[in-house]
Amino acid sequence: MSLSEQELTIHCQRILEQSRIRNKIVLLCEGQIQHFKTQHFSPHSYKQLDQLPDCNFYKACIPREYSPNFFQCFTCGSRKTVLQAYSKLQELHAQNPQKSWLNPDKLFALVDLDIQIEKIDNYLFSNTEEIFYDLYQENKFNVRNSSSHRIFVTGLIHKEAYFFIPELQEIFDNCVHQPTFENNPLNLQNIYQKMVETLEEDKDLKNSFQKMAERIAYCELLDSNSIETLQETILDNLGNSQVINALLTIAKSKFYWEKHIQFSEYDNDSITREIFREQLLFKVAEFYKNQSEESTLHIPALIRTLHQLSFTTQSTV
Repeated sequence: MSLSEQELTIHCQRILEQSRIRNKIVLLCEGQIQHFKTQHFSPHSYKQLDQLPDCNFYKACIPREYSPNFFQCFTCGSRKTVLQAYSKLQELHAQNPQKSWLNPDKLFALVDLDIQIEKIDNYLFSNTEEIFYDLYQENKFNVRNSSSHRIFVTGLIHKEAYFFIPELQEIFDNCVHQPTFENNPLNLQNIYQKMVETLEEDKDLKNSFQKMAERIAYCELLDSNSIETLQETILDNLGNSQVINALLTIAKSKFYWEKHIQFSEYDNDSITREIFREQLLFKVAEFYKNQSEESTLHIPALIRTLHQLSFTTQSTV
């Protein structure tokens, strides 16, 4: 969702007034905020923002050895609005630091990579694609470069793409309520095949195909001369993890998570589709939470970077 200039200012001012952000990392991310506009505001309501998507997922990925509240997360609507909020918070803090609990050195944002490139004003990088290329090389998170970033983008196209990486198949196989795709037990290979087969239907991908091809140029198994040759070479290599990661960098995944993942057996009195999807999300988060310090997966690497920056960035009293 988008916010008017006035709504954005009000939202950011309320964040600055939250005493719980004092000397803590503040992470802005995408997610609904329609219940937190002027007419619905209460100070307690802003404590609930980190329970909403996408905050609830990123918070659930924090390893047990870290403080669960080492960062405070706030949803700010669409990707564009998150980036606007990042700038607005700095602006409002500078105007009246006495009425702000924010430490500007500890302000961060995390947004989806997506297909469209989003411009960023007054920042080290001019758009989201530049951030992507500096943070990720051949689908690997660049730890060395990460400390210079305050705005992060996902390495895969959406947050939801991280729900479909090959390593999660065992998690889905062992669920009490079996997730399904097209009325069959969820097999990620079937999801990948469907994603590939429908690439040519994605108008955004067609319009930005050259840029998308550049994103995955590192994968030598793929022929990105056209969508057709790309489809053929992905289908020929669906068992290759590098190819799957390349696919999840350009193929929209949010639609599959929200519309196509169901569950086979359930008691209507005990579980709904919404509850099921939430439970499944937290099983995925548990997988990322339990990764070792050496894990090269993007989500754990991002959380580790934020944790390290929480100690290295300057504190204020």
